[in-house]
Amino acid sequence: MMTSFRTGPKPSFESVSVDIEQRLHQKELDTKIEAWIRTLCEGAWIRYNESVVEEADQ
Repeated sequence: MMTSFRTGPKPSFESVSVDIEQRLHQKELDTKIEAWIRTLCEGAWIRYNESVVEEADQ
């Protein structure tokens, strides 16, 4: 992790807290969407395999 050196006054927590909260919320949302996509892909893979097995039985 690179350390950033600033000169001058540092911003107050209140001034950056909204941005921090938005980034955390976005990261949480991204994580939920990625999990949802994995679930959909796994379900699609299972259905695909079942259709291959059904075709082989015929």
